[in-house]
Amino acid sequence: MSRLIKKPIIIPSNVKLSIQNDGNFYKIEAKGPKGTITKSIRNDIEIKQNGSNLTFAYNGNDNSKKPMLGTSYRIISSMIEGVVNGYSKTLTLFGVGYKATLKGKNIEFEIGLSHPVVFPLPSNVDVKIEQTKLTFSSCDKEILGLTVQKIRDLKKPDVYRGKGFRFEGENPIRKTGKKTAAK
Repeated sequence: MSRLIKKPIIIPSNVKLSIQNDGNFYKIEAKGPKGTITKSIRNDIEIKQNGSNLTFAYNGNDNSKKPMLGTSYRIISSMIEGVVNGYSKTLTLFGVGYKATLKGKNIEFEIGLSHPVVFPLPSNVDVKIEQTKLTFSSCDKEILGLTVQKIRDLKKPDVYRGKGFRFEGENPIRKTGKKTAAK
C-alpha cells in the first residue's frame, strides 16, 4: 500500500477532524453534518494533518507495520465519508406472518418463534420500517454492519423455503425438497 503515502485524504470544509497521539494509539474524532465518530488506531504509522490534507508515512523500515498503513487510511476515509454522507443497508424479511415493529429504540420481530424477539438498537443507528423492508442508516460503517449482521443472524434464509432475513439484492441458495416417487 505504498501508493497511499503519495495520495492524501482531502478533508471537506464541513468536517472537523482532530487527531491526538495517546501513547500507542491515535485517538481520531470526526465531526460532520451526519454525526460524530471517535476511533482509536495504533500509531505504527505517522499521520500528519496539513490544513485540509491528511498524509500518511511509515515510522521506520519495519515491514510488519506496512499493512497498518492501508487499514488506517481506509478507516479514516470511511469516517470522513460517514459523517458527510452516511451509510445505509437494507434487510428484507421473507415469510408468512413475519413482521417487524419499532418500539422506541427497540425492534420487535415476529419470526416464527413462540415469542417475539426484541432487538435493542445502538444509539447511533436509525431504522425505517416499511412492511417487511428494514432500512438501517448510520454515520459509522462498522457499527452499522455489525448491527445488520446480528439482526440477520436471528433468522438466516432457510435453504428450502427461503424464509428469513435477506440483504437487498441477495439470492440465497435454495435446495429442492424431497420428491415423491412417481407411481
